[in-house]
Amino acid sequence: MALQLLVFFLFFGNPLRLLQSVTASRRMIVVGNNETDRLALLEFKKQIVLDLYGALSSWNDSIHFCNWVGITCSHRHQQRSIVLENNTLEGEIPTSLANCTRLRQIHLSNNNLVGKIPVALLTSLSKLEIISIVYNGLTGELPASLGNISSLQAISLGGNELQGGIPDSLGQLTNLYFLSLHHNKLSGMFPVSLYNLSSLEVISVGQLHGSLPREIGLTLPNLYGLAIGGNLFLGEFRIPSPTFQHSIQLLSLKTKLQRLFLGGNRLSKQIPSSIGNLTLLYELHLEANNLNVSIPSSIENCQRLLHLTLNNNSLQDPIPKQLFLISSLSISLTLAYNSLVGTLPIEIGNLKSLSTLDISNNKLSGEIPSSIGDWNSLEYLYMGGNFLEGAIPQSLTLLKGLQDLDLSHNNLSGQIPKDLQNLLALRSLNLSFNNLEGEVPTKGVFGNASAILVNENDRLCGGIVELHLPTCTNHGSTKREKSNALRIVLVIIGVVLGFLLIFSFLIIVWIRK
Repeated sequence: MALQLLVFFLFFGNPLRLLQSVTASRRMIVVGNNETDRLALLEFKKQIVLDLYGALSSWNDSIHFCNWVGITCSHRHQQRSIVLENNTLEGEIPTSLANCTRLRQIHLSNNNLVGKIPVALLTSLSKLEIISIVYNGLTGELPASLGNISSLQAISLGGNELQGGIPDSLGQLTNLYFLSLHHNKLSGMFPVSLYNLSSLEVISVGQLHGSLPREIGLTLPNLYGLAIGGNLFLGEFRIPSPTFQHSIQLLSLKTKLQRLFLGGNRLSKQIPSSIGNLTLLYELHLEANNLNVSIPSSIENCQRLLHLTLNNNSLQDPIPKQLFLISSLSISLTLAYNSLVGTLPIEIGNLKSLSTLDISNNKLSGEIPSSIGDWNSLEYLYMGGNFLEGAIPQSLTLLKGLQDLDLSHNNLSGQIPKDLQNLLALRSLNLSFNNLEGEVPTKGVFGNASAILVNENDRLCGGIVELHLPTCTNHGSTKREKSNALRIVLVIIGVVLGFLLIFSFLIIVWIRK
């Protein structure tokens, strides 16, 4: 799950930046100008036991509290926001903030705040629109009173130690468009009531279980980011019909959805052909499920895809050539640990912008297409654990940015291309368990025994001493020497015969005269 959510943050964007981008058009400048507010903020300062960077040093009577760092006031001095992110503040959130009744936004992410979220705080802040306290040490349960703040638009509480379930009362927040509760210790069912919030645009949760309702696309028409990976969600991943339950209605999501994270669940059956209707999709993560059968050819319609992750399923059949016609794929294509068969189609050469290809641990056969050598951006290539055969293409030596190359556990034969040693970026090379032969180079990555694996290739020789390979015999050089000597002899014979023919011709001419 950690890896799944890491991918979410790397490509879905930092949750703070994502929240800021989503709220950019909605954000209201906030304020306050009374003694109650000032005293409440000073009480907040008292609860902070460590202010490493002095973020609250300006919180004193020398200036108006609207000018304090982290406090933003409007020109009317009536409402206020607190923005104290990334300051490593240590302490608890005081209940006194409940006295700031006109508070609209709380941004306290990336600090070291601990304790429970004060229930009184949520009871009094009836105008609160955004609460963002990501990556702190908050404990306890999510207060059900969150659902009573009808003005709430964004809840971002990921990266804490919150326990218990997600309150059903959140389904009352008809203005909520951003919900992020990832990386906590939440348990229980994902509230069905949340699937009815048509305002939701982004959902990110973890460690829950339940079923994905087949009406999800109909009830969440504005959803463009969905991350529920690493849960125990059940169901079939297909278009709903009267005979299917717990499925995902993809057709109705086609106009909005851009990022879909469903990895690490228990979704089963086939990936529906309707996946091709998600034409705005540029990230699709379905890894670590129970998906089987084949990859639908309709995926070709997803011409904005940058990142596709289908590893650790039970996918079968050949890889459809249509998958390799998605020229936009540039970040990663991961199909590892499935049961894919057949050869790699010639269309694979179209992915010229791809950075990572992982098709390891399948049942693929045939030769490695030489067209992969045209991928100028390729950095990571994993093809181990298949039935690939033939020689290692010389074209792989053209991949100047290649960092990791794994061709192990195949049926590759022939010699190791010597020019692989010229790939300066190459830091890891695994060619073990093949049928390779000949001399192992000694320069570049081949000069670092900890960076290469060539074991279980019985006919390899040479290389650096640390590889403990046998010394190469001179059989090959002897053959070459004999071949070169034969060529020299043939040349000499040819010259002599030519000379004799010319000499004979001259004698005949002289006799006739």
